[in-house]
Amino acid sequence: MAKNQETCLMHDTGLVMPEPSNHSTASDSHSGWSLRWNQPLTADEVQRSQTLLRRMGIDNPVRGLIAPSLAPAEVWSLHTYSIAKGWQPALLVSQVYDKTHKQPQPATFLPAEYDNVGRQLAMLVPETAETLLQLVSAHCPHAPHAVRSDPLLASNGLQVVAENVWSMIAAVRGQRGMALNGNRGVPKTLAAPNEDVQACQRLWEAAIALLKGQLSAADVDIWLVPARLLALETNRAVIGADNVFVREQIEQRYQELIRGTLQSLVGQPLEVQVVVGGL
Repeated sequence: MAKNQETCLMHDTGLVMPEPSNHSTASDSHSGWSLRWNQPLTADEVQRSQTLLRRMGIDNPVRGLIAPSLAPAEVWSLHTYSIAKGWQPALLVSQVYDKTHKQPQPATFLPAEYDNVGRQLAMLVPETAETLLQLVSAHCPHAPHAVRSDPLLASNGLQVVAENVWSMIAAVRGQRGMALNGNRGVPKTLAAPNEDVQACQRLWEAAIALLKGQLSAADVDIWLVPARLLALETNRAVIGADNVFVREQIEQRYQELIRGTLQSLVGQPLEVQVVVGGL
């Protein structure tokens, strides 16, 4: 961003660079605190939020002031909402920065249901998440077929995430309840308890797509792609492994990550059980 543009953005939002201080701040130590979720942020999370804010068109010093107060998933939630609303960066910044007191403020305006979508997008490779978000935004709510037929969904198992993003954007654009399948009603974004094999397979493919953003391609291909989601019950997901050795590897190295990923997709607490073969 050119210097005069950056100055205008700072002026519009009332942002002022803080005076030098001898006291350490969250920004100084490159760690922070999520004001909305009331939880600490690691240095890596703050850096990821910085990167995502830059992708959204928010330049320094603005993003340096607000990044330590936003988890990466929160940034994706805000990005989804701002795209749906057609907000420019300055308007978004004004919602998360108190220009009167010159400090970040929690994004209390953001509906809670956006948290789940933000967590899902944050688990993807940023380029994939951005492409998916732009794809849905371009066609929502009038051309669901254009999203359903896009190769991005077919090749990456992102149908579940796309359905959730579609639902959020459609609601903001006055089409609440419009599902990606083009029908009214709550979109079917996850497998219900004891649902059929195909539904579990779709959910597992969505989980694999998210896990690809957290693990190496080799880890995913060797240990997780051959596994199967055998059943999704009210509070339990059952994963099938081909043999005892694979089961032990999944339990020791990936079980918690799988649990968190599935929870982000179904929106409820789950325990994960890994078994050999079928149930």
